[in-house]
Amino acid sequence: MKNVKILLSVAVVTFLSTACGNLVQPSTGAVSNASTSSNGIATAQQCSASPNVSSVNSGGLQSQYSACANGTTVGSFELFKSDSAITNICIFPAQVSSGVISMYISNPYAAIESRYVSQCTSTQNPGIVVNFSGLAFNAVYVVDAANAGNMAQCIASGNISSCAYQLGFDFSYGQFKN
Repeated sequence: MKNVKILLSVAVVTFLSTACGNLVQPSTGAVSNASTSSNGIATAQQCSASPNVSSVNSGGLQSQYSACANGTTVGSFELFKSDSAITNICIFPAQVSSGVISMYISNPYAAIESRYVSQCTSTQNPGIVVNFSGLAFNAVYVVDAANAGNMAQCIASGNISSCAYQLGFDFSYGQFKN
């Protein structure tokens, strides 16, 4: 009987850890070019009149973006660069609730640099559609791809702004839906 309880406990823990891990895994190749709406107006013009994802540590490049939900697809949003000179970015989704920012972990056992859910892409087109399949989030951090590892370290530190300032890199942050 004792062996059955232990085996059942192991099976439950294995199932829960596998299921929870799948909830935060983004799909691969989930970035595409943004399109225009049915009336021909660029989606960026329907998103936000002004950038809602802006530089936090603006010691160098001031990277601003307009972000908005992409229809009703959970985990999908559109991102349009406003004045960013950065062409390769990494995007980290976040959930803001009652002023608390929560980040998604893709693998708690991975090295810090690859622990958090993120996607890296080129922003050479004016707008992109990013899909973190099934993730519910309402804010994003955007960083130059060269600093993705630093950003992960700063997320792990618990004080992103202070850490980024100490490491000397800029990032953008914004909440785009409630």
